[in-house]
Amino acid sequence: PGALHIMAKRGDAESIVWLLDRGADPNALWAHWDADVTPLHLASWGCNPEVARVLLERGANPAIHDSRHNGGALDWAEHFGCIEIVRMLEAK
Repeated sequence: PGALHIMAKRGDAESIVWLLDRGADPNALWAHWDADVTPLHLASWGCNPEVARVLLERGANPAIHDSRHNGGALDWAEHFGCIEIVRMLEAK
C-alpha cells in the first residue's frame, strides 16, 4: 500500500488503473496522518470522482471505515462536500 493511496489523493486515475492492473489492493489500509484509510477515503477527501469511479469498478468497498473517525467513504465525501462522489456512493 501507499502508492495507490498517494495516486488517489492526487486524483491520478490513470496511475490508479496501472497499479490495480498490477495487483494493488483497492481496499488496502494505509496510515495517512493519524488514521488508517483506504484509497477511496482519499479520493473522497480530494473530491476526485473519476478516481472513486475506477476504484469502485475495481472492487473498492465503500463500507470500510477509517481508524480515527470511524467513517466510510460516503461519510468523508459528505464531510468534504463532494456531491458527485456522494451521489455515486449512494447509488451503489
